[in-house]
Amino acid sequence: GVGTLAPSVVGRLKARLATAGGGAASSSSASSSSEGSSNESRGGKRAINAAFAKGVPPENAVTATGRGKGVLVLRIGNTHHDEQATKGPMGGAGRHHWCIYVEPRWAGATGKAGGGGTSAIEWVEFELDPTFRNRFKMVSHATPKGRFEYSTHGWGAFVVSLKVKVAGEATPYAFEHDLCFEGKGAYEDFHREVVRR
Repeated sequence: GVGTLAPSVVGRLKARLATAGGGAASSSSASSSSEGSSNESRGGKRAINAAFAKGVPPENAVTATGRGKGVLVLRIGNTHHDEQATKGPMGGAGRHHWCIYVEPRWAGATGKAGGGGTSAIEWVEFELDPTFRNRFKMVSHATPKGRFEYSTHGWGAFVVSLKVKVAGEATPYAFEHDLCFEGKGAYEDFHREVVRR
């Protein structure tokens, strides 16, 4: 598929979330990271409801969870590989291999994400740019790395819309992620207390 390359999008990671039916508006600042490192300057995020909080939860939020509950951390991001040096029909100047993903984990006692949380997610739907044929990608099984993901090739960055269905909850949560084609990609963490299943 072919996406639209917008200079204001490249190099920024922006996430927006709401329940699929919408929600009350609020805004907050957030941190984001490039793959493997923290980078506050890649900000520009905005929450449009408080269903999931931004970032990894503080230790006191994790230890204060009720019985049978846990803090679910969703890492939403993309990996990236520039294919300029790749030969063949998919390689060439301006081509990129990328993978959009949701990585669910249970927060540990230290407040850092840890432990597989894939059983907490029923499915993830990725909505790609309208220039893609079959642009809706439903993923109901995690990879061995614990990610719900979709990989493809393309030349332009765009905003991917996602719906994440948490087990036992009636309505999926909606997020947006700006594809990042700088370095190895970028991600952002969100967290929420949920019933562990």
